[in-house]
Amino acid sequence: WRPDWSELAEALIANGRASVALWSCNGEERRAYVAAERADLIRLVLEGVSLKPPVEVPLAFSESADSPEGALRRIVQGWLEVCGPVTEAALAARLGVPERKIAAALLALESTGVVLRGQFTQGLVESQTEWCDRVLLARIHRLTLGRMRKEIEPVSASEFMNFLLAWQHMFPGARLRGRDGVLQVI
Repeated sequence: WRPDWSELAEALIANGRASVALWSCNGEERRAYVAAERADLIRLVLEGVSLKPPVEVPLAFSESADSPEGALRRIVQGWLEVCGPVTEAALAARLGVPERKIAAALLALESTGVVLRGQFTQGLVESQTEWCDRVLLARIHRLTLGRMRKEIEPVSASEFMNFLLAWQHMFPGARLRGRDGVLQVI
């Protein structure tokens, strides 16, 4: 629940494009903004959820699923497309859904090739596995490589020549001679 989004969310709610979902998870009351076209998915996944105000969208714009598991897969996939690498526990806490259901949805998405699992974040505990959307991970990889390439700047030709001459012991006073010189070069 982000207070800085409330003005934008209220505008979407006033236009019938969103609603606030209210439900209970592990005895804790939860609330989240829901896009109107995803309301049917939320109703399938979260038992006892109520939408305030209720929303209805034309069938052409509604997202549907064949089962609660399919609906959860669609919801999890949507989150993974925008949030980057995330653990099962973090995603379960964010969505207010039991971790075992999130794990099943992630495995189903992995079997279709939509998501990848691994350790993508530095400093993560080795036993923790993160999940990320395949397309988003490729984009993160491209951006990281681009940033790293910018960090490697070429040197001027004169600096490069000075490096080569020093490295090859060509400067006066740095030249190597005799057996000791050959041994040092080798």
